[in-house]
Amino acid sequence: MTLHKTRPGLVRALFPGALALAIVMEAAATDPHIDLIERYGTNQATIHFNTDANRTYVLQYSSAKNFGTWSDLFTIPSAPFPNHFVLVARATNAFGFFRLAVTP
Repeated sequence: MTLHKTRPGLVRALFPGALALAIVMEAAATDPHIDLIERYGTNQATIHFNTDANRTYVLQYSSAKNFGTWSDLFTIPSAPFPNHFVLVARATNAFGFFRLAVTP
């Protein structure tokens, strides 16, 4: 929560006798996480996740063979509103990992 000063005349006009302060709620950023990964057809998977406003997200993949080496699959640019994404990625029978990288 952030406290902001406002013009005293405006607050008093709306609420006579009120203090000249307004409280603005700011949503805290959530930790990035993938909600669901499911098979889509024979060689694809859908990846579901939510985004916060004003943050850039990158979906990354690492194979079990090269674990620790991450490849960028999709970049979701910053937007002024939260959203839900369902992305389709290539899938094989090999074992691998997905993760979300986020920048403010």
